[in-house]
Amino acid sequence: MTINLNYMSQNKPSTYLKALLFLLIIIISSNRFVHAQITAKSDSTENYYGFPDIDFEIEKLNKYLKNTQKNLSDKSQSALVDSSFRKLTKRIILEEDEFDEYNHKNLSKFFLINSNRIWAGYQSQLKGWQTYIYETLSALEKQTLTLNEKEKKWNSTIRRLGEQNVPISIKERIQKVLKEIKTLQKANYKYSIRLINLENEVTDQLVFVESVIVELEELQSNYRTKLFQVSEEPIWNLNLKDSYSGTVVERLKRAWYENTKSFNNNKEIYLEHLSNYIFICLLCLFLIFFLRFRYIKIFGSDHKSLKFDLNYILIAKPNGSAISFFILFFFITFRNIPLALTGIMALLLLLVIYFTSFSYTKKQGKGILWRFIILMFLNNLEVLFWYYGDYSRLFILIETVVAVLFSASYLTTKFTHITLPNLRFRKVISILRYPIFILFLVSFFGNIFGFLNLSVLFLKIGIQSTVAVIIVIALWHMVLSLIQITIDLIRKHEKLKMLHYIPLLKKRLTQFFGLLFMYLLLYVMLAILELEAPFDEFMEEFFELERHIGGFAFTYLSIIQFILSIAITYGLYALVGIIFNNKNFKKSQSLRGVPAAIGMTLKIIIGISGVMIALTAAGFDMTKLSIIMGALGVGIGFGLQNIVNNFISGLILIYERPVQVGDIIEIGPLIGEIKSIGIRSSNIRTYDGSEVVVPNSNLVSDQLINWTLSDDYKRIEITVGVAYGTDPNKVIKILTEVAKESSMVVNQPEPRVLFQEFGDSSLNFRLLFWVLFENGLQARSDISVLIADAFAKNEVEIPFPQLDLHVKEGQDKENEKVVEGDQKDETLKLTKTSPNEDQ
Repeated sequence: MTINLNYMSQNKPSTYLKALLFLLIIIISSNRFVHAQITAKSDSTENYYGFPDIDFEIEKLNKYLKNTQKNLSDKSQSALVDSSFRKLTKRIILEEDEFDEYNHKNLSKFFLINSNRIWAGYQSQLKGWQTYIYETLSALEKQTLTLNEKEKKWNSTIRRLGEQNVPISIKERIQKVLKEIKTLQKANYKYSIRLINLENEVTDQLVFVESVIVELEELQSNYRTKLFQVSEEPIWNLNLKDSYSGTVVERLKRAWYENTKSFNNNKEIYLEHLSNYIFICLLCLFLIFFLRFRYIKIFGSDHKSLKFDLNYILIAKPNGSAISFFILFFFITFRNIPLALTGIMALLLLLVIYFTSFSYTKKQGKGILWRFIILMFLNNLEVLFWYYGDYSRLFILIETVVAVLFSASYLTTKFTHITLPNLRFRKVISILRYPIFILFLVSFFGNIFGFLNLSVLFLKIGIQSTVAVIIVIALWHMVLSLIQITIDLIRKHEKLKMLHYIPLLKKRLTQFFGLLFMYLLLYVMLAILELEAPFDEFMEEFFELERHIGGFAFTYLSIIQFILSIAITYGLYALVGIIFNNKNFKKSQSLRGVPAAIGMTLKIIIGISGVMIALTAAGFDMTKLSIIMGALGVGIGFGLQNIVNNFISGLILIYERPVQVGDIIEIGPLIGEIKSIGIRSSNIRTYDGSEVVVPNSNLVSDQLINWTLSDDYKRIEITVGVAYGTDPNKVIKILTEVAKESSMVVNQPEPRVLFQEFGDSSLNFRLLFWVLFENGLQARSDISVLIADAFAKNEVEIPFPQLDLHVKEGQDKENEKVVEGDQKDETLKLTKTSPNEDQ
């Protein structure tokens, strides 16, 4: 205990001293850093170019001025923005006039939705141009600052040269460069003024567009507040004669114009996203047909055997699956499309799903699909019938009657006890059938008694929500089919040593796409309920609102981005480790160590990049890393030398590759197989089963034996002796045959037998042969047994060690006399001691 107390008392002052010294170094370093910054700033105010550097700097400046002038002269993008903005302004004015012509208190819900999408498209275009102008102005501002600094430096240079005797040509060149700088500054200023004016116009137009969107949202909100109010006469009081003015053709033209003008008005936005959409579709098409080709090549093309299998979707119906994904990508890529086109694409997707993913469903399931295809078709026609006045109510009446009749058949006892148990998605159908029927029934009576807004909304929710569930389930099963085919193909590659990761990979992919489809279904449901705009506003405010804890500011979005960045980094890190596992390249001896080096390099890049991206996403100021690196440098100086040494040694092991995972090494008394090489240490498993963690610096600096560096073979030597008089040629032949007959002995190099020496008791021979390192101990034992059997069979004697003892006769007599004399002396000693004992 005294020793421990003395140890602590002796080490406490040194610990405190180290801590104080650590703080002192940080303070001195920070002061020097600040002083260096101040000095740099003060020096930069009076900087100039030295005479030897003038020619080089002038050439360098000329290149910069040419590039800057080229960027200023290339105003095609800005001119395109200006031209497109003028055209958009005219369309906005025209759209405003058309919107004002209608009675805002009597606008249909479909008209409001289409108008909202049109004005949202205008908003998106204006925001894009606003962002482009802002970025261009920021770049121009940086160019202006750079030009001002260069002008100041060259003016300082020419003033200094005026005091010296320098050639006039150099001064003229500098004056020419300064003149070009001033010309470029003026052009930069004019271009900036032009963009600022354009930015003001775009901002004003954006404010106006956003005010119209707010007005449209208020009108839609009024519709939602009047859901349970009578907005129309009862259906028996309809006067169809005066329900609309104009011919049928005029109404059709009007409907066509209202539902297609957003394409003309927002054509630029669609063209911007068209290339991305085409690329995604081509990539999806290639993936589907590539996997299908590989699957058929390996497992055969018998589609009938897969009819009730999940893989049947993509194997037997690749075209339909590809079209389904194309339509899904269309909805994701192109926003603010007309309402009629949305319904048409959804109906087309439903038809494609019927002929593809549900080809393995039963007859009852196909019947349900056909009924909702008909209902979706009728629901799409509502957009057209709203241009025919009160005739639209008769159409809605017919639509609700059909919907009630279709849904009522799913509430019968026969369907519940006979049909439903045999359906594939019986749980979903069992949950939806009662709410859907109630919605259709309320819609029917709402239309009859004049609750038109309620009737239209409930009918829309009943039909479109069911169709959305069907579409999402079908697409989800297509993705599951894609995942299953991929997993099946990976499992067929027996050479891969990562098959135990397959269940985990499948689970993670299923969870990832499951979350995506859950979010997709949620957003579609909100769109059907006409709540996507409030939902977007709420999510934007919730996640992007800045919150404060003391002096630290953060948003929930930054926290989520940080977590996602770390999760993606971890996933990529693990995936690289799985792919570049040395076991996957074990048969490629020429690639020995290369996969590990590539994998470690990618891990380091992914790890550092991921952490940097995560910190940036969280709002961390990356300029503060200099302080952290300074503190880390001090820490290395104090107590992290071993860690840094092991880290550098780990990099040496990875790139120089003196040892690799799977090698058998011997370092000091330790011998075993390397299981892993990490950044700091390596793991070695000995033959008795213990796991030893060895610092990487020991593997680099200490002498070690690598038994499997160039190959996995080891030479075994067995020494055996035979009795004198045995024919040596016979022994050599027997030993050679024994070695060649063993399955563990390799053919190249061939086994060799050497006559070693004439021993004291035998003729000694050496048998040399090569085996796999892992078979060394067993091969020595087996071949030794075979040698003993072969010698016994061929009557070859293995002699015992012999020792000849030669004794001379005279020496024997002398020895006997000596022994007799010793015995007499011993008798006398006993006689002298016996009286004492009696006493």
